[in-house]
Amino acid sequence: MDDAGSAIRLGPFKVSAARAAIEAFRSETGWPHAEGETRVPHIFPMRWLASSELRAAIETQLQARGGIAIHEAQSFAYEHSLEADRDYILTAELESQKSPDRLILRASIANTANEPLLQVETILRIVGAKESAP
Repeated sequence: MDDAGSAIRLGPFKVSAARAAIEAFRSETGWPHAEGETRVPHIFPMRWLASSELRAAIETQLQARGGIAIHEAQSFAYEHSLEADRDYILTAELESQKSPDRLILRASIANTANEPLLQVETILRIVGAKESAP
């Protein structure tokens, strides 16, 4: 993945919007909700981006470059909302860019019938351990 624009595919991974995980997310982030609400917070899928498989792929790239990641940007583009207590399928692509050095994680979330629901993009700027932050 040393060439600009190179990418690796990751997944598919089964992920879940279990009610207990949603409630933990709300508690951890202070995300408001009404009693009995079943709506999944729109940024909840960021928990899935922290999975061990995705983190390992990012960490491998950071080690190879000798740098650290700084969160630069993130977007969530929904086609349909997520529902509590449902399973989903996550596939991702990790793209490496140079000038500036970045890792771009693009994740697609689909329901179990493979209907697209959500696109997430996370941009991580890579800064050398001995360089100053941009």
